[in-house]
Amino acid sequence: MAKSEVVKFKEVQVLVNVWSCIYNLFILVYLKSKGLDNVEVGIINAINIIAGTGGQLFLGYLCDLKGTIKKFMIPMLGILLILSLFISFSNGIILIIVIAILAFVQAPVVMLMTTWAINSSKETRKEFGGIRAFAALGYAFASLITGKLFEIIGLSNMFFFYAFFMLVTLISTRGINDIKIEKNKKRSNPILLFKNAEFMLIMIISAVYALVLNVMGFSALLMIDLGGTTTHVGISAFIAAFVEAPVYFGAQKLMRNRKKSSLLIFAMLAYIIRFIFMYFATSYIQLILLSFTQIITYGIFEIVSKYMTSEAVPMEQQNTAYSIIGGVSSILAGIYSSIAGVMIDKFTLRVIPLSGVIFSISVLSLVVIYARMYDRDKKLERQYSV
Repeated sequence: MAKSEVVKFKEVQVLVNVWSCIYNLFILVYLKSKGLDNVEVGIINAINIIAGTGGQLFLGYLCDLKGTIKKFMIPMLGILLILSLFISFSNGIILIIVIAILAFVQAPVVMLMTTWAINSSKETRKEFGGIRAFAALGYAFASLITGKLFEIIGLSNMFFFYAFFMLVTLISTRGINDIKIEKNKKRSNPILLFKNAEFMLIMIISAVYALVLNVMGFSALLMIDLGGTTTHVGISAFIAAFVEAPVYFGAQKLMRNRKKSSLLIFAMLAYIIRFIFMYFATSYIQLILLSFTQIITYGIFEIVSKYMTSEAVPMEQQNTAYSIIGGVSSILAGIYSSIAGVMIDKFTLRVIPLSGVIFSISVLSLVVIYARMYDRDKKLERQYSV
């Protein structure tokens, strides 16, 4: 019996989240293991983010312009596979160049996989919450297993595991039907998006929220500073990803009778409380326990924001819209990352959760503005309720 598109997307999303977990969760620790200091790690991470920005903007628009995702996705996965085999042998300027190229391709791959799933068909759109749930579970178990594995064997072989799962992703993706996008150069013009006031506000909200996620990325360093190991980093990530799943599985019921803005306000208040507790944490155990709040923070924001963007933008501009959001978000995150190393050296790692509080309050304020302008009487009951 042939697999449905929903099942295929679930399988691919699990695989994507396995190799993205390996990269995103351990790249900073990997760079530290190569002997780099905090400032150097911050600069390379900024290059990583900025390169990803260019990739998202260029490849997202290209997919809309050509009316395809799959024709670009297969070669991109192949490029990532080849690059990952070189990183383990790279140092110095070569390491920076390879990471920049990898980030240029990897960022749009993750973004386009999400767009592909949510807009492939009515069936995949309706089941998008379940697809994201499987993605979260893939990330959860990958973080738990790889965290312990890397503690035993070290991080020197990290990218060989990345390459293996990239190869499996490449093979699995070949079996998914391409997305159907009308080729329309006029309607795919990105300039039109900047005339869409609702989209512009969503973009700003998402960009500032990316700073919140960037802060969470640095929490691995805080955990190790408090006596934790890569195993504890993995356990924390496992808990965070695992508790997200119920939100995704229950996405339809969660959003049926609630405003988008109300859910986002709740999530950002939870983020503020989370960062306050993180600031006063004295043990890595406390940081692990804070991972349970992921269900009411990232889980809610991730699913609601995706539907917000999808509703505010026509189908012909979906990939470009997500690319612009990802690009602007990456620019802000890159700027923060480039100065984070200096801030840590000057003020200690406690500056990380403190900046998280500031960014969360900023997002909360923007969501309140969105609520007054666009979400006063609307519920999430349009496209996603097919």
